[in-house]
Amino acid sequence: MCQGAAARSVLLVDDDDDVRASLASALVEAGYAVVEANHGEAALRALAEMSSPPCLVLLDLAMPVMTGAEFLAALETSGRASQPVVIISATDRPRDVAAARRLLRKPVSIDAVLAVTKELCG
Repeated sequence: MCQGAAARSVLLVDDDDDVRASLASALVEAGYAVVEANHGEAALRALAEMSSPPCLVLLDLAMPVMTGAEFLAALETSGRASQPVVIISATDRPRDVAAARRLLRKPVSIDAVLAVTKELCG
């Protein structure tokens, strides 16, 4: 489990503005700092700009510009393979989920997201 200020920051990556907004709102209300990105490339930039790694990345797979699978591959090549990632996807059996801690299927409940975030971030 993460400790300190980084323990409470979450990187939320989803191209659906409504999904991202509702999850971000619930996470902030639960006391987490949320950094949002609408595709994998923006998420990589956000990670590079963060002063410390987030305790968790919540990641959609189907996104424009850079997919979630491409983001996971980039994490691995950048030496951040240990970064905890939870995939949130509508896909039944997404490829490339081996690098993720867990898979939550869309439509996902906010309670499920908060529970996994609490488990992994404290």
